Amino acid sequence: TPESGGSLTAFKYVDFDGSADYYQRTAGTNFDFSGTQSFTISAWVYQDSGTGTQCIFGNRESSPSHGYAFMIESGRLYMEMKGATAAPYVYGNYLKPGWTHVTATIAQPTTKIIVYKDGVNVVSAGSFTVTGNPTYDGDMTPSIGQNGNSSAGMFWNGKISQVCVWNKALTPSEVKAVY
Repeated sequence: TPESGGSLTAFKYVDFDGSADYYQRTAGTNFDFSGTQSFTISAWVYQDSGTGTQCIFGNRESSPSHGYAFMIESGRLYMEMKGATAAPYVYGNYLKPGWTHVTATIAQPTTKIIVYKDGVNVVSAGSFTVTGNPTYDGDMTPSIGQNGNSSAGMFWNGKISQVCVWNKALTPSEVKAVY
């Protein structure tokens, strides 16, 4: 499990306070996935408080609501991908106390969303259609610990470590290997 401090080979984490702590990537298009692209997000998370909606990694706009976010909502894993008019999403099961490895994959062309907890598929939903591509603009910045737009919100309350994003949907065996 991740730790604070320690050697260079140890997991490192950031402790977010749930009010205004987050990291944003500089502007660019590397994380602007279209409604036809597959991708995967994974991270180690430790939630201090299980109330409300808290974002692990997001790149979305608040109005109109475009983009994607991997979150915890009322203690449950939640992944959504919003295009111009549709919002496929899936709820996973509840987090366990302590460190948990979480992964969400979106496989195209059917927008099949799969959520994993500690390397095990906990929920999947498929055959969604993202109607229209998300429109990524200056208000959206890929972010760890908040929803990824200029009106920052959905702050994470707890620790996050080793956030990884792939431009493909990892297979179940690849997810297990990352865990």
